[in-house]
Amino acid sequence: MEELLHAIERTGTALYVMQTPWVWPALEILHFVGLSLLFGSVAVADLRLIGRLTALPVEYLPTLAQWGLAGFVLNAFSGVLFLVANPTQYFFNWLFWLKMALVAAAGLNVLAYRQLGQLAARGSPLRFEAGQRLVGGVSLLLWVGVLLAGRMLPFLGGD
Repeated sequence: MEELLHAIERTGTALYVMQTPWVWPALEILHFVGLSLLFGSVAVADLRLIGRLTALPVEYLPTLAQWGLAGFVLNAFSGVLFLVANPTQYFFNWLFWLKMALVAAAGLNVLAYRQLGQLAARGSPLRFEAGQRLVGGVSLLLWVGVLLAGRMLPFLGGD
């Protein structure tokens, strides 16, 4: 496995990211902007789902989701380039795998919310509200976990 990771580190993309002085900092800025869009949108939407920010009309949630998706795409793009440029730093770091597991769990939580909405169309609004609060709360916890794990990656958990 280490041979494969070292081969990835020698690719043109990895060398460009690591050897061009402005690329890594530019990617960090993109990652931060994506994070701000993603977490800002998710936090506002989740707070609305759990019963806070009630002044925010529910009709704005799809727009927030679009901004969140844009942030996720920026993070995925810059994150893949970080991984390609320095795969051994990430691959052997348990915090990287925790972060990826939390991102996957957050994705499953979004699917649960969509399923909840479909079920609500056929069922009780009270069960929908309770489920909506649960999904929103779980989402907030998962994304805070992603933030913490990602921020600590350079400092903890490495080899």
